[in-house]
Amino acid sequence: MPVFTGMTVDGYHPSLTLSRQGGGSGAQQQDGGAKIGYRGRNEERWPTQMRVPEFQGVVLADDADDLLQPVAGVLAISRMLIALADAGVREAVVVPALAPDAAARLEREVARAGRRISIARALRADRPDGICLVLGSGAIPSASLLRRLARRPAPTVAVDALGTPQLAILKARDLHRFHDPPAAHRAALEDPAELIPLSDPHAADRAVLAETTKATDGIVSRLFNRPVSQRLSALFVRLAWIRPAHLTVATALIAPVMFACLAFGGAAGLAAGCLLFHAASVADGLDGEVARATFRTTARGAKLDTAVDMATNLLFLLGLSVGLLQGSDALHGYVGLAGFGAFLCGALALALLIRIGPGGGSFDVLTIAYSRKFADHRTARALGGVFGCVMKRDFFALLFAVLGVVGLAWLIPWLVAAMAGPWLVVIALCAGVILRRDSAELLPDHIRPVFRPPAE
Repeated sequence: MPVFTGMTVDGYHPSLTLSRQGGGSGAQQQDGGAKIGYRGRNEERWPTQMRVPEFQGVVLADDADDLLQPVAGVLAISRMLIALADAGVREAVVVPALAPDAAARLEREVARAGRRISIARALRADRPDGICLVLGSGAIPSASLLRRLARRPAPTVAVDALGTPQLAILKARDLHRFHDPPAAHRAALEDPAELIPLSDPHAADRAVLAETTKATDGIVSRLFNRPVSQRLSALFVRLAWIRPAHLTVATALIAPVMFACLAFGGAAGLAAGCLLFHAASVADGLDGEVARATFRTTARGAKLDTAVDMATNLLFLLGLSVGLLQGSDALHGYVGLAGFGAFLCGALALALLIRIGPGGGSFDVLTIAYSRKFADHRTARALGGVFGCVMKRDFFALLFAVLGVVGLAWLIPWLVAAMAGPWLVVIALCAGVILRRDSAELLPDHIRPVFRPPAE
């Protein structure tokens, strides 16, 4: 863990001394003959408030190798600078300094994430309020931990169960207090997973991917689908040539195979088609997880993902109907075709509303619009919660898979018909909310930045 010297002169001079805890000769970061950082003479009082600056910050690490280790396909230092950019920092210095090739990769990854933060060569002596992210060795903070620390109004040192400082968000002038912060400014780590260990690259990848879970995920997705898809995504993020679009296409290829099985009919064909529909639901998480973990989320990708999802849903209903029409009771097939028509109309109407309104590529807009419209109606919110759970694809895909395997696929069209009517009513009720001027607020958090870039 770095140890920082105190102040030696009035004001601030661009010099910071880092030394290993427990003694040692110490090491100083040089840049063209000028030392980087701050040290002074008179210890100031620990501040009670800290406004996250929109200017310079610094990342201080005990080991340069930690900064350069890829975590889920992205350099550890890139992840931390992106988090600082989200906190308002627009300029940063990295100590120890990076080699030119590493610095070039850092800039590419930060740019790919769409964040605006420049990498300076030295701290500016006139900015003692610059925010500093101080790291120990062998671990980096999770994005959720950084967000939690950044929300605190005062400088914060995160400590483990033994009270040992692990990382901190401080002002440059307070670096000398890193190892002895006031008790009021200590933040205990709520979960060991908040620190991502770098000693196990696979565990580090899984820790990053665990944070790609969406707030709009259904219960089946959280309990079953995500654990499976994130294990697969952990393999894909280590392959530099894999892009989210590749996984979207791979998921889309499940749909025609599923349709062929369903249209073939018979117990075996219907069961296989229902299982493939559930497999498509699980695989649907891959592209988004990889995109969020590697900062490759784009508006085009989000729209393509939604289009593939809806096309798969409609092909399932159509294929199931065709398969059931070949059975002894064609009524089930006709009910399925009616449900297909109703959902096709609803999907087109909702897509048009979203295009005119927030412009995002997610049908989760409907769920958020409903919760906003009926925020003050307890009964409506309770009904919406139940209906929203049932209408999540992760839920009904698993239900349909079970029904197909046990030979009750004929029941699916009737369930679809029962859900279609309320779904169309909800779309009609929420149309006004979706079309309002502030409809951009309806976009889910995971895609909002790509449809509404942050202001300069």
